[in-house]
Formats: sequence, structure tokens, C-alpha cells
Amino acid sequence: MIKVNGIDLEFNSLDADSVEKAQNAISAVKEKVDALSKDPTIGLVPGIRKVCSLVSDCFDETFGAGTGNKVLGGSCDMGKALEAFAQFATGIQASQEQSISGIVSKYSPNRDARRHPSKK
Repeated sequence: MIKVNGIDLEFNSLDADSVEKAQNAISAVKEKVDALSKDPTIGLVPGIRKVCSLVSDCFDETFGAGTGNKVLGGSCDMGKALEAFAQFATGIQASQEQSISGIVSKYSPNRDARRHPSKK
């Protein structure tokens, strides 16, 4: 589960297809925003709208249609969109780390339990 702008999004950070879909969507946003920032012909308002649209599309591609609108609250606020995008990217990484450490700790031997009673 990943929380973005107060919305809980179901995400399996150990499923290769889900992770690949998310990574591809994140990479696409980064590339397109980078290209957009280098385009001198685009004005401020169209640029803001395009960034919001890219972030919304990223959520839709990863979680299904309508998710971007839900996460962004139907607004076209670039600050909110970029914050949601950052929460999503860091949330995926944190979810993976948490899932993996949970599995590792579950199957790692407990040293204290194995210690001889006289050494406790």
C-alpha cells in the first residue's frame, strides 16, 4: 500500500509486472518533463497543464483509469502534482524495502533464541 496525497493505492512491490509498469511510467514522466523544460516555445500555463497531465497519466497507467484525477483531486496544480509524483516514487522504494526486510527478518534465525542459556 502506498499513500499519495492522502489516498491509499494498492501496490505489490514484489510483483515484477507491477514494478515494471510503475518504473516505466515514472521514467516516461521524467523524460517528458525534462524535454518540456527545455522547450522554449511552451508558455507557463500550457507547461503547468502538461506536467499535471503527465503525472495524472502516470497514475492512470500504473493503477488504472481515474486514479490520477482522484490523487490530484481534479485540480491542475503543478505543485500538488509534483508532490504526488515524488510521494509515489519514494513510496514504491519504501514499500519494496519494507516488503523485503519483512521477508528476510521472518526467515532469519533469531540469535538470542539460539544462544546457550548461560550466555544470555
